[in-house]
Amino acid sequence: MKVLLKAELSNQEIPPILVETGTYSAAEIVRIIRERDYDALFPVMREAIAEVYDVFSRTRDPQAIDLILDKALYRRFYEDLKSIENDFVKELADVIADTTNIKMFARARVLNRQITFIRNILIDGGKIDKSVYFSNSEKSVGEFINEIAGTGIGAEMLKSVKVSEKGNIQALEKALDDYIMKYIQRAKMVTIGIEPLIAFLFAKETEIKNVRIILTGKINKLPNDLIRERLRLIYV
Repeated sequence: MKVLLKAELSNQEIPPILVETGTYSAAEIVRIIRERDYDALFPVMREAIAEVYDVFSRTRDPQAIDLILDKALYRRFYEDLKSIENDFVKELADVIADTTNIKMFARARVLNRQITFIRNILIDGGKIDKSVYFSNSEKSVGEFINEIAGTGIGAEMLKSVKVSEKGNIQALEKALDDYIMKYIQRAKMVTIGIEPLIAFLFAKETEIKNVRIILTGKINKLPNDLIRERLRLIYV
């Protein structure tokens, strides 16, 4: 959808990078966007597409397409998880929302983005109120981390995380990824249920991320110790 909207709004041909692993085939998504026949889409995605056309017509900013559709994706994801009558899944929705918002806020502050941009990137959901991010929108990443690490929600999530004033957030992102995995590891205590299936998915995603970290480190000739420091906690 991002590719198709960017191609249409920039008057370019559709690049050959569409994938076939979604709910709809690539051909069907092309038809939906070209014909503007959005009835088959979830309401949240219909609203997002309408917002893309509106915002892009005023700003001409391609990044707006990514931000709007990413927020819609997370909103749908969060609503789906919360609709499942399972405490593990409901809590997971909040864990993902909070860690995602912290990561995006930190990246925005490293780039010295202001509160308007921050308001646009934060996703719905989670236990950390958005007012916490807004009240810290002028502070450094290090100051923000120190503040939320003192809260009940952030204490365990950001345990032992140190972020320099220069904004190196690699340690932060690793800590947040590890926090999600520690939560997922609770599935080890469940023998019958959907929890082990969810854990399997997260385990595979983490393994792929670690392989990417190792390969990137080797390509860039990073010391082995530094590569090991960046590896994410695994499920087993």
